[in-house]
Amino acid sequence: MKKRAFLFSSLYYPNVGGVENSLKEFSAVLKVKKYEVTIITSNRDNVNNSVLKEYEFIDGVNVIRCDYPRGMLGFITFIKGLGQVIKNLNISNADFVVSRSHWPVLALRACGFKKVSYLVPSVYSFQEKINPRYFFSKRFFGYLINTFSQFLALASSKVYVFSNDMIRQSKSASLGLCEPFILDPGVSSERFFQVDIETKKDIRRNINLKENKKYLLCVGRLSEIKQFNIAIDSLKYLSDEYHVLIVGAGPELEGLKNQISTSNLGGRVTLRPFTKDIDLYYKAADIYLMTSRYESFGQVLLEATACGLPVIAFSSTSGVRTSVSYIYNGYSSLLCECNEQTPAALAKAITDFKVDTESFEKEAFAFRGHYSWQSAIEKLM
Repeated sequence: MKKRAFLFSSLYYPNVGGVENSLKEFSAVLKVKKYEVTIITSNRDNVNNSVLKEYEFIDGVNVIRCDYPRGMLGFITFIKGLGQVIKNLNISNADFVVSRSHWPVLALRACGFKKVSYLVPSVYSFQEKINPRYFFSKRFFGYLINTFSQFLALASSKVYVFSNDMIRQSKSASLGLCEPFILDPGVSSERFFQVDIETKKDIRRNINLKENKKYLLCVGRLSEIKQFNIAIDSLKYLSDEYHVLIVGAGPELEGLKNQISTSNLGGRVTLRPFTKDIDLYYKAADIYLMTSRYESFGQVLLEATACGLPVIAFSSTSGVRTSVSYIYNGYSSLLCECNEQTPAALAKAITDFKVDTESFEKEAFAFRGHYSWQSAIEKLM
C-alpha cells in the first residue's frame, strides 16, 4: 500500500508563485519516494478572479479545492471545508503532512492533530504595510484577522522557515511561543539551467521576444509589495537597449499598464501572464531584478541563478525586508545590491554591474549544489 502525503496551502495552480512552486517540487520528490500525493487548497483563481474546479489531477497529483469566498468572512467557510476534507480522507493516519498556510494549520488543529508542520510562506505582520487611512476598512479587518490567526498557527505548530530573518519574524509574530527550524529550499535542475547563446536566441524567437535587447526580468504576483513600478521607471535612466520583462498576474496589472502608457515606455516593457513554462523566461533574459520590499525568501532568486542570470536587488540598508543577503552569503559574484529604492539608483546599479564570468560560473556551480528539495523534504520528515 502506498504511503500518503498531504500538502496544504491557500493557493495552487493556476496560481503561480514561490509557495505554489514549492508544493509542485515537494510533490515531485514525494512521488519518487513512492508516496500518493494530495494537495488540499482553495478554489480561488487569483489569475482570472474565477472559481476553480473542486477536484483535478495535475502532474500526477490529486488536487482538492475547498470553497473560499472572497468576502471578509470567507476564511470561515474555507476552514470548515478544510475540516470536512481532513475528516473524509482520514488524514490523521497520513504518513506526511505539511501546511504552507496558517488556515490549514488551524483546521488541522481543530480536527485533533497534535503535531502540525507549518512551513511559513511569509509573516503577515511584517509583509503588510498598514496606513492609518485603512482603519475600520475591510483591508484593516483582514490584516487583524490574518495576523491573529497566524499567531495561533505559529504558536500551535512545529514551525519551519527558509531564512534566519524569518526565524526572527516568526518568533516576533508568535510572541516567542514558537522555535522555528530552518530549511534550505531547492530548485529543479531539470527545469532551471543555463543555456548557450544560440539556444537563448531560439527561445526568444519562440516566445516572441527581440533578439537584440538586454532583458531585465521580474517574476511574481503583480502587487504593491513587489514594486515592479520601480523597475519600469528605471528605464527612463537607461539606454534603449534595455527592456523590462515582467511575468505575473495580480491586482496591480492595470496600474502598471497605465504607468507604462503615461511614461511612453510601451515599446520597452513587456507584460506576460503567469505560465507553467516560466523557465523559458529566465533562460531568455539577461539580468534578474529583485525589487520587492518584502520577501520571506525569494524562490525566484534560486531559479534565476540556476539559469545563469546575475541578480540585482535592493539591499537591507535601502529599507527592504528580504533574504537576499542571506541567500547570497558567500556568493558575492552572483549579486549586485542597490542601496536606494529609487529608479535612478536601480538604473545605475544595472549599468555599473560588471560580471566576472570566471568567478560567476564557479560560484553559480557551488550555489546550485547548496539548494535541494530532496534535502528539505528529508528534514521535514
